[in-house]
Amino acid sequence: MGAGVDGWTPGQRVAVGMVVACGRCPACAAGQPQLCDALVELGIDADGGFAEYMVAPAANLHRLPAHLSFAQATAADPLASVLHGLAAVAVTRDDAVAVFGVGVIGLYAVQLARRAGARRVVAVGRRDDALRLAQDLGATAVDLRGQDPVAAVRDLTGGGASVVVEATGAPAVVSQIVASAAKGARIVVLGVFHEPAPVDLGAVVRRELRLVGRLCYTWDEYEQALAFLASGQIRPLVSHTFPLAEISRALELVRRRGAIKVVVEP
Repeated sequence: MGAGVDGWTPGQRVAVGMVVACGRCPACAAGQPQLCDALVELGIDADGGFAEYMVAPAANLHRLPAHLSFAQATAADPLASVLHGLAAVAVTRDDAVAVFGVGVIGLYAVQLARRAGARRVVAVGRRDDALRLAQDLGATAVDLRGQDPVAAVRDLTGGGASVVVEATGAPAVVSQIVASAAKGARIVVLGVFHEPAPVDLGAVVRRELRLVGRLCYTWDEYEQALAFLASGQIRPLVSHTFPLAEISRALELVRRRGAIKVVVEP
């Protein structure tokens, strides 16, 4: 431990949040570290956890519940991001929720929407294993390879989803999430887009849609994610575990989309 670090002892089991914030800018002062003016994301902007050891700020440490394994705790980061996203659209029992994308972000969104009591949850994707898992988690699966996803969502939700979750980061999906939404619907974008995506703002205005983006999470949401995982309310969905020496195999499996969630252990 570095000099001046208090409240921690060697050997404690911890999870490390990836959001490194300055703690001084207006966003940090407002309790929104993910919007920090000097944001650094571990594993993206700085070295992350694909190593035997890593250095992290003490502010990023979270105590692990005693019965939560390290592998299970890896779900806390993406789950916290989904908690942050769904907080913006406030799912209720009256909502029909459409989730576009059945990677771990989409599958956590399915679980949280079901936990919130949504009257129907529809998961749209193209992977057989992930669509089956979405069904196991309580969603109605729509395979976009064999049908029009917009027509399917509108049919299954009785005219359009009142909440739409974008979890693909694919520009081609943007028109589909807008077209699948009911009048007055709330849309949250969680996918990471690496190129511009066109949005029909005319439809957003005419149908009074609320479109919001969400990035990462707050510290409280990370703690909430750990609590959900520890209590068994949310399944972590770890499908494969590899030792660090086999990281190339792990990354190749991810590249081929042959797994739901892969964990690399040192």
